[in-house]
Amino acid sequence: PELYARPSIDELFASAAHSHGAGVISVLLTCSSEDGALGTRRVAAHGGLTLVQDPDDAESAVASRAAISLGPVDFVVPVDAIGPMLCDLATTDS
Repeated sequence: PELYARPSIDELFASAAHSHGAGVISVLLTCSSEDGALGTRRVAAHGGLTLVQDPDDAESAVASRAAISLGPVDFVVPVDAIGPMLCDLATTDS
């Protein structure tokens, strides 16, 4: 376990970042631990895009606040905006 979590979001994001670099979009949602914050940072370090649920919108803001504090993150958005944003990102020419 990583931060008492199994499976660990940190490990998933780190693995994706290592394998796919700038091709990764990570989405970190509500969580009552900091799991996901380090992985979000790794995705950013490998050139991927990072979306974090707005802490004010999250049921538990621990993970969101931890990821934002490690920064930088590309987008901090309410959960209802994440789906439309992913659709926009998928259809935008880079």
